[in-house]
Amino acid sequence: MKVSVIVMAHGRRDFLRYAVDSALRQTAAAADYEVVVTKDFSDPYVDALPGVRLLDSAGMGTGEMIADAARASTGDLVAFLDDDDVWETEKLARVLSVFRDDPGLAYYGHGQSVINDAGRPAPMGGAMWRRQRRLRSDIEVPSPIGGSVADWLWADPGNDSSITLQRAALLAREPFLRQIRASIDTFLLWTGLLSSGGVRFSREPLTRLRVHTENFSRGSRASFQAYVSQYRRMQADHLQSHRVVLSMAAEAPWAQEILQRRIRDIEHFLEVADGSVSRRQMLDELRTSQGDPAGARVSRALYVLSPSLALTANFLNAMARW
Repeated sequence: MKVSVIVMAHGRRDFLRYAVDSALRQTAAAADYEVVVTKDFSDPYVDALPGVRLLDSAGMGTGEMIADAARASTGDLVAFLDDDDVWETEKLARVLSVFRDDPGLAYYGHGQSVINDAGRPAPMGGAMWRRQRRLRSDIEVPSPIGGSVADWLWADPGNDSSITLQRAALLAREPFLRQIRASIDTFLLWTGLLSSGGVRFSREPLTRLRVHTENFSRGSRASFQAYVSQYRRMQADHLQSHRVVLSMAAEAPWAQEILQRRIRDIEHFLEVADGSVSRRQMLDELRTSQGDPAGARVSRALYVLSPSLALTANFLNAMARW
């Protein structure tokens, strides 16, 4: 069994060498894995590394660059690594052990730790802390996967750099993958959920996620206006990606129900961000939301008082996540 490591870089250069180095310095036998780097720029350091296959992804979207890299790979498994993250040295040895024990497994995800720009340990923020609480122990879900389990899992799919898939399962959904612009981690999770194999999650922190200003999901929000504008664009991309996954799940009614609900949530968020939801409608939602999380109820209450106040609160909440 062999792993193809796909390192993905789009426009960001600062940390790529550290990601690639971490993939090359694995304790797994060299014959058991290959490293494929797909990027849209030249890099004197990475381009000169022996044993690295380089692919030019200029002009491609996220899904296209991953699909081309998967096509160029030769492994049975595909492990993903973002350009700004790094792996622990035993990562691939652990991945190989998991899939050798269960060759039919479709998807494996694991825990993460957090580092800063300089690569030093950083505090674990709200989202990471909640994810660790959700994974109180390792989770293994055999196929077929029911809606109730998927509904719990999909809400927090983890991080690209902590996901390994059967390459065949990924290529089987290549037409859908090529349409994806964002939420690649969600797409990868659903590829596993919709495959004939099971999924497994481990708490073991085999990836170091880097917190830095260029990473929107984890970086600094210095400008409220810029944040709101960029967050709207990101949610619009998420909406497009979830619609692609919905079409991919056409033959799974249980998945359709979950994805349609998520799509409605994103559409509603965008309507709220644009201020196009009436305060009366939001007040009605507030009255019927007793079972919803406290944060969601507070956000609705603030919207009733002032849509701009609700956006400010969401901005501060997003800053606190990491």
